[in-house]
Amino acid sequence: MLIITNKQIRMFDEYMLRQFAERIIKYLKNHFVQNVSKFENEELISLIVRAINKAKQYQLSTEWDICRFAQYQFLCGENFEQKTSGEWAIKILKNANLSEKTKMDRMDYHYFYFVAK
Repeated sequence: MLIITNKQIRMFDEYMLRQFAERIIKYLKNHFVQNVSKFENEELISLIVRAINKAKQYQLSTEWDICRFAQYQFLCGENFEQKTSGEWAIKILKNANLSEKTKMDRMDYHYFYFVAK
């Protein structure tokens, strides 16, 4: 019989989280190079892991939507949604009537049409 310990499960979870963070970093480096180029890889992983955990608080669960949320941590700054300038984001992210895809679509729309101009 194969026995998997809690420590092994935690190690596997950490490994999978790091792999996910590295996929997000690859995406960010391909699309937002100027925003991520100032960070060392380990610092990027740490920031992305925090973004992944925060995304879960807003009921974001798909890889793509979590990746989209993480990009805003770099475009607008970490914890951007909690700042006065991020009121638009927190209203979208906390709206329980929206699916996660709709939340992120609205985030994209608002950012690219109003914030980034």
